[in-house]
Amino acid sequence: MFSYFSPANYGTVTYHWIKNSVSFTPDFVILGWLEPFFILLGLFYVLKRLRKFEYRYLIYWIMATLAPASVTWNWMHILRALNGLVVIEMFVLFGIIQIFDIIKYNFFRKCFLIILVMYGVFMSIFVIVDEYSCSNYENNGEYQPGGFEEGWKEVLKVHDNYENIIVDVRQARGYIFMAFYTQYDPNLFAKWAKLNKGLTDEDKPYTFGKYEFRKIDWDSDKKLKSTLLWIPKEIFSWELNDTKTNFIYNVVGPNKGYKSGSIIGLP
Repeated sequence: MFSYFSPANYGTVTYHWIKNSVSFTPDFVILGWLEPFFILLGLFYVLKRLRKFEYRYLIYWIMATLAPASVTWNWMHILRALNGLVVIEMFVLFGIIQIFDIIKYNFFRKCFLIILVMYGVFMSIFVIVDEYSCSNYENNGEYQPGGFEEGWKEVLKVHDNYENIIVDVRQARGYIFMAFYTQYDPNLFAKWAKLNKGLTDEDKPYTFGKYEFRKIDWDSDKKLKSTLLWIPKEIFSWELNDTKTNFIYNVVGPNKGYKSGSIIGLP
């Protein structure tokens, strides 16, 4: 249980996504770099005030969250304690208040406040830059998927020229982008969802009329006829050069420098 009060576990450890989990954590530390230093101070602040119910309530809350998590697993994972993360963040706030109580001179209090504000601005800029300029190259743009609106407009332009359209995107349930951006008939969508026996298995191929959502096997699928392929960026352009095509569109997004895939037409 004590691992859930460890500042290191909130400030230095990154928690990877667990497939089919009910919640999602990106590959970041949970509370940033500075906040964990205040957790224990905040806990001490609360313990000194346990006579007041509102502080005892926080202890009840955190214990109710951490007790089942700690007895059913041998070490901390943040997904097992998300219900108590609000309390941990409150401990951080109380820790900052504790620092203000310790500092007696207004000048140093102002300096401390300026440091906190500068840190908050820096972390905001860091997260934005990392998400839009770095992370999408590692996660296929799945946090901020881009290019779908433009891509599906291009598909609609040539839709009638192909008998089949096969889509392979890294986002879970990519057919929702097709349904939204092509204004797919809801009645047809419901019909095909029923024929697909539900839409709950992310790894299962799904068919909606001439649209098929599945993993593309380039070696075999490039031999298909009258087929439009939405392929991921892992299939390099030099592989396309050896294939006869009559339509090519590069899917770009979420930022202008990121190519997430290509749409190619096989005659």
